[in-house]
Amino acid sequence: MDYQDIYLYFHDSVYYRPLLAFELLGLDVRPIFGVRGRSAGRVAFEKDQVNIDFQTTPAYLEKVIPLVEEGKALPIFSLGLLDDTGKLVRDPAFPDLPHFGEVYASIHDANPRGPAWDSWLAFFTAGFGAQKFLVISKDTPITIRQAYKNAIESMLEDNEYQKQKSLVLSNYEQVTGETAVRLYELGTDVPDEAKCWMRAWLRREFKLNI
Repeated sequence: MDYQDIYLYFHDSVYYRPLLAFELLGLDVRPIFGVRGRSAGRVAFEKDQVNIDFQTTPAYLEKVIPLVEEGKALPIFSLGLLDDTGKLVRDPAFPDLPHFGEVYASIHDANPRGPAWDSWLAFFTAGFGAQKFLVISKDTPITIRQAYKNAIESMLEDNEYQKQKSLVLSNYEQVTGETAVRLYELGTDVPDEAKCWMRAWLRREFKLNI
């Protein structure tokens, strides 16, 4: 296999985020679609059927770290995490691993910017950085809105919730109020130029017209 031939198994559209990240880094990755689940992708990586892989945090911590310790895998970067201001920062689960923005800046010798970056950031925010929003109707009376807000804030401070959260969501934090609104806007208010860039990329690389 030539060093330029980089293969990656994909099984659904959520993984366009790392694929788009590879594009922005200048990696000529050849995705193979149709595999069922990231576990199948990891197994293919372990069998040398593909030579690059992407895993969620729980799977990485449980299944991939042993491969890293055995010298069979080398972590490149995490996608990162959005802080309360919407800034991309290092993932707390991997504090010693650079996030995608850092790697981008290192390769291009410039801070991330432009329609390609804006497009990736919007996809990342919607798919990872600020996903699974709890929403109610815009016409909901203010008293009911406040009741929901108070209930969520109480839940976030509940000791039993915090205990169970760490088992399911690791050390990732949930947000509400103005922070949630800010992240929602970051993932949905996408510049027209970024939309055009993404459409062109999908058309060029995957023959998709949207």
